[in-house]
Amino acid sequence: MPTLTRIFGFLALIVAIIYGAMYALAHLVEPSRHMIRQEIPAAKIKQRVIAPPRPINSDMLDNRQDEPGENSNQGIEE
Repeated sequence: MPTLTRIFGFLALIVAIIYGAMYALAHLVEPSRHMIRQEIPAAKIKQRVIAPPRPINSDMLDNRQDEPGENSNQGIEE
């Protein structure tokens, strides 16, 4: 039993030291703030060309066929 108490005491001491170091870093150290600027060459940027949608003509609507499974009445007899 004393060995178990010694292990828990040692672990509690380690946790307290880590917690104290984190608290000190969070409250006592003020980070320096400065502007970071890094230029990226245009060749490294992937450029996508986005084309506007094609206008719908009446020819496109007349030549369109119904695809099976979408609003089709195949196999249904009245």
